[in-house]
Amino acid sequence: MEEDEEGCDECALRCEVLGALYRITSRLAPAATVRAISIIFHSLLDHHGLISRSSGYMEGLSDGVRKTIEGLKGVDVEHLAIFKQFKKESLELEAKV
Repeated sequence: MEEDEEGCDECALRCEVLGALYRITSRLAPAATVRAISIIFHSLLDHHGLISRSSGYMEGLSDGVRKTIEGLKGVDVEHLAIFKQFKKESLELEAKV
């Protein structure tokens, strides 16, 4: 029973944190929202010492799978750059209307 109570408390805390995050970011422009979430996320990771500490998961994968993941990271970076350009141009077009 104690384990269920801990899980329930953790779930309630997560809901509270997500609610607070929504209230903070809902007033921001999309780019600022992404930046705010990134800052908060990295702050939490850094606070818990999780940045630059390997979980060992990636090291346990085969070379082919690791290369595929690295390739997908590159695609993700390209996608983000294209999406940022799209948002910029969308905002410029909206401003003209």
